[in-house]
Amino acid sequence: MNYFKLFGFIVNYKIDEKILKNRYKELQKKYHPDRHFNKTNLEKKETSDISSMINIAYRTLKNPVERIEHILDINHSYNKEINIIQDKRFLKKQFSYYEKLEYFKKNKTSKEEINIFIQFIKYKIEYYFKKIEESLSKKNFSKASNFFYKLKFLIKIKKEIDKIN
Repeated sequence: MNYFKLFGFIVNYKIDEKILKNRYKELQKKYHPDRHFNKTNLEKKETSDISSMINIAYRTLKNPVERIEHILDINHSYNKEINIIQDKRFLKKQFSYYEKLEYFKKNKTSKEEINIFIQFIKYKIEYYFKKIEESLSKKNFSKASNFFYKLKFLIKIKKEIDKIN
């Protein structure tokens, strides 16, 4: 299911969240199960399923990471099962980020040192968001997918470092 089509959007990374919210409300007004209480059980089930799909679509399009994943998925350029990045330089960076994380966990590290690393990771996350947006605008889904794997890794590292901090 193409969630962009469901909400009447063209497939694009940038979305007007106000329009998204309004369209969500319009769709829920039409399909929410409470509005179909006098229908047959089959019709109730169908509208309930549609309402559920609308909720999932809304959450997906509202979240930038999930929106990217959905764009890549509908363009057959993303496989959730694959976690391997072919970029050997990034693989080395992954190891160094994990080493830094382990260092922070095992040693008494100043908040300042951790915050510097957090700022660096945030910068890299923003960098990959921009690279993905660029790639998607050029319909280079393969490149966007490669950046997306890196972005997801950095988000994972950010979550781990936030637990320490």
